[in-house]
Amino acid sequence: PEEQKEFDDFCKSKGKIWNKETLQWEKYKWEPKRGETYWYIDAMGKALRVTYNTNAIDPTIVEFGNYFPTKEKAEIAAEKVKELLKSL
Repeated sequence: PEEQKEFDDFCKSKGKIWNKETLQWEKYKWEPKRGETYWYIDAMGKALRVTYNTNAIDPTIVEFGNYFPTKEKAEIAAEKVKELLKSL
């Protein structure tokens, strides 16, 4: 059981999850739960840390996909967004 959890956590960290019903690998993206800390990119491209509490803005941020489990991942995404916007 513990080894299975470690394996599942490793797969999730790589963006994959095994669907036992379809017997196929699927894309997995972490989502914050109430009380968990997450990072998002603000309008100026800065990574900000907040706690998910299901207020009016949190579900909107999640629906838009602008949430990350770590500051590093948010900063990488911010750079990609900046490059994309510069290319338009």
